[in-house]
Amino acid sequence: MQTNQSSWVARSFDFPLLEGGPLYRLLSRAGLTRPEGQWPISCAVVFILITWVPMLILAWMQGVAFGDKVRIPLLMDFAAYTRFLISMPLLILAEAAVAPRLSGAASSLIQRGLVRDGDRQAWQTITNRTLQLRDSNWAEFAILILAYLGTLSAVMILPSNASTWHLLGGAVPSPSLAGWWWVLIGLPLFQFLIYRWFWRLLIWYSFLWRTSRLDLNLTPTHFDAAGGLGSVGGAQEGFGLLALALMAGPAGVFAREIFLNRIPLGEYKFIIAGLVVLMLCVFLGPLFMFSPHLVAARRAGLREYGLLATVYCRAFDAKWMGGQRPGDEALLGTSDIQSLADLGNSYAFVSRMRTVPFGIRTAALLALASLAPMLPLVTSVVPLRDVFDLFLKILF
Repeated sequence: MQTNQSSWVARSFDFPLLEGGPLYRLLSRAGLTRPEGQWPISCAVVFILITWVPMLILAWMQGVAFGDKVRIPLLMDFAAYTRFLISMPLLILAEAAVAPRLSGAASSLIQRGLVRDGDRQAWQTITNRTLQLRDSNWAEFAILILAYLGTLSAVMILPSNASTWHLLGGAVPSPSLAGWWWVLIGLPLFQFLIYRWFWRLLIWYSFLWRTSRLDLNLTPTHFDAAGGLGSVGGAQEGFGLLALALMAGPAGVFAREIFLNRIPLGEYKFIIAGLVVLMLCVFLGPLFMFSPHLVAARRAGLREYGLLATVYCRAFDAKWMGGQRPGDEALLGTSDIQSLADLGNSYAFVSRMRTVPFGIRTAALLALASLAPMLPLVTSVVPLRDVFDLFLKILF
């Protein structure tokens, strides 16, 4: 029986959520992925060569890479920099940060005995269904269509009198050569990577939601203060790089408006705050699905350990304070006091049990990762030393 159990647990460790789908298989055949599902730096370089480099060459050939032929040349467009030289590579490299964390979190559900013996087959079915969604060809095809629709929408909302590196102004505005590449290749590929990540997030949260429907075996006294689910919350920290990538795009747009259109940074403070809150909701909000389990486990733990503490404390008082202690038993060195302290610590652990499987550290890391792309904007209007002094005042 133990051998079969160990074999089942070993198989359950294999949860390659990011190793699948048409794009992954294409990159794998090209040698641009690793066995663990991580996309190396060379893969990010290839994406830059496909998007940014052709746009730069075409813009230079048509004279819109720099100079005053258009109002916003390519090399002055901060949004283009951040999208294709920062955000896109980070969207690719985030795989390396996220993949092992998700695999470890899924495995911990079995390693820590959170999935009961009677639910193992159901959990395996959930895992298989999740990997089927990951490998769906139709899903990524739909994402590609959505990316082109998003590109079309972005082009349609451009002002008709715009004069940029991708849209030449005039009596009849027309796309530049670099603009055609931006519309047909660059922007759709950028949006495809973003939507693909959202699809992966949806798959991950679907897996967690189905798992949360099981009768999980939580331990109220677990040191992670989440009944053993702390590894699931901790895995979300890996999305910090993804949050950085997603926020880099808006930061580039804000930078362009601030430096070229002279719009004060203060005009964007509520938008920036809203985006940070949105990032926290995206990466932490779904974990509240485990709250009913955690609340029930904490309530049961407080009740059971409270009853145990009451019985023990009464017996302790009766023995050491009520005169029931044997005459030859010394107080110094007795194990009764240590047992009382251990029981108190156990009750304290239950009392500190959270109602969500993540802590302040995880939320703070994700918030800082979301704010990081905005720091250059802040330092452009506020001296870096003043920002550092304010940060120290907040901390201390």
